[in-house]
Amino acid sequence: MSIKSRIIYSYVLIITFIALVCEGIFLYELNKYYYVSTISDFTKELENDIKYYEKYYNFSGIDKLANDFKSDFKYDRNREKQIINEKGMIILSSNLIKRNVEVMQKDYFTSLKGRVGVYKGYGNKSDNEIIAVSVPIKSNDVVVGSIRLVTDITEVNDIVLKQTILSIGIMLAIIGIVWVFSVFLVREITDPIEKIIDDVNEVAKGNYNVKFNVSEKNKEFRVLADSMTNMINEILRTRKLKNEFISSISHEIKTPLTSIKGWSETISYDSEKNSELVNDGIGIISNESDRLIGLVEELLDFSKYEQNQIVLNVRESSIKELIKNISKQYKNILSSKDVKLETKFKHKRDVISLDESKMYQVLINIVDNAVKFKKENNSKINIVVYEEKENVIISIKDNGIGLTNEDREKIFDKFYKVNVNKNGSGIGLSVVKEIISLHKFEIEVKSELDKYTEFKIIM
Repeated sequence: MSIKSRIIYSYVLIITFIALVCEGIFLYELNKYYYVSTISDFTKELENDIKYYEKYYNFSGIDKLANDFKSDFKYDRNREKQIINEKGMIILSSNLIKRNVEVMQKDYFTSLKGRVGVYKGYGNKSDNEIIAVSVPIKSNDVVVGSIRLVTDITEVNDIVLKQTILSIGIMLAIIGIVWVFSVFLVREITDPIEKIIDDVNEVAKGNYNVKFNVSEKNKEFRVLADSMTNMINEILRTRKLKNEFISSISHEIKTPLTSIKGWSETISYDSEKNSELVNDGIGIISNESDRLIGLVEELLDFSKYEQNQIVLNVRESSIKELIKNISKQYKNILSSKDVKLETKFKHKRDVISLDESKMYQVLINIVDNAVKFKKENNSKINIVVYEEKENVIISIKDNGIGLTNEDREKIFDKFYKVNVNKNGSGIGLSVVKEIISLHKFEIEVKSELDKYTEFKIIM
C-alpha cells in the first residue's frame, strides 16, 4: 500500500472512529432524553402519590385506596394511570374503560417483589409500543398491589427514529466530506514527495541536471528540495575535485618518472665519460624516487583512513620533544627555502597521550603547506605551545599569502586544492583532519588574505 493510501485510510479511520463515538454519545443522550427521563419522571410521580396517600389517608386495603384515589385519576389521552391488586387485575384506571383487565407485563411482576418495575414493549392486545412503570403499594411491608403509569411511545419512537436516521446521515456526510478533503490534503503532501522521488531516480541514473522544483507554499518540501539540490551540487563538486585530483596526481607521478627515465637514459649513454654527471643523475633519481614513495605512502594512508583501517599507537609523549625534533630536522631545509622557523613553549603540562608518528605527520603536513604558500621574502613559521583552560594548544602560524573565506571553509575537504597549479595531491589536510579526529582532538584554522594563516591543534 502506498504512503498516499495509508495516510488517507488512517485519516478517514480516525475521523470515522470519532464520528461513531459522537454518534453513540448522541444516541445515548437521545434515548436518555426520551425514554430514561420518562421512566424517571413516572417513578417520582408514583412514589409521590403513595407518599401523599400515606400522609393524608389511613390504608385499610387496596380497594379502599382505589376508591380514595378515584377523584384524582383523570383521563389523559397521552398516558394512563392504574391501580392493580395483588392478583394483577386493574381495579382503577384513568381510562375508565379499562377495569378488571389482567396485567401481564414484567414491570407489574417486578413491583410485586417490592421493587420499581419498568417495561418497554407492546401492551395487552395492542400493536403500539408502550413504557410502563409500576411502584409497589405496601401495607406493613407486605406488597398488596401496585400503582402504575403507562404511556404510548409510538410517536416518540418515530421522532427518535427520524433523529437517528438524520444523525447517521449527517455522520456519513461528514465522513464523505472528510474522505474527499483528505484526498486533496494528502495530494498536497505526497505529490511533492513523488516528484522528489522521480527526480532522485533520475539522479541515480546519472542525470545531474535535474531541478528539484517544489512550490514555495510547501515549506518543508522546499527545504528538502533545496537540500537535494545542495547534495547534487556537492556531488558535482566532489566529482570535479576527484577529476582534478586524478589529473594532479597523474602529473605528480609523471614528473618524477620522466625525470628518472631521462636521467637513467643519460647515465646509460655518458656513464664512462662524465662521472660527475652520473653522480648528479643518481642523486636526482634517488630524490625523485623518494618523492614517489612519499606520494604513494600518502595515497595509501588516505585509503586506510577512508576505510577506517588506521589504528593509533597511543602512548605518553612529550609535545616539546616532538616539536624540537621537527625543528632540528627541518631547520636547514627551511633555511634553504628562505623560511625562518621559530618555536616557543609556554605550557606546563607537556606529556600527552597520542600517536607520536601520526602527530609528527600532522605537524609536518601543516609546515609543508606553510612553505608551499609562503611569500617571496622574509617568510616565517612560528610554532607556539601554550595552555588554555584545561587544553594544551599547538599553534602553527605563518606570514604567508593567507586564505580566502571559501578556501578556509573547504581546506580540509578531500581532494581540495587552494591552488591547482601548486604541487600536491589535495589529500594532505584531509588526512590531518582524520588523524586529529581519531585522537579526539580538535583543529581550527584562522586566516587573513595576504597576511597570515594559523592552525590550532587543541588537545
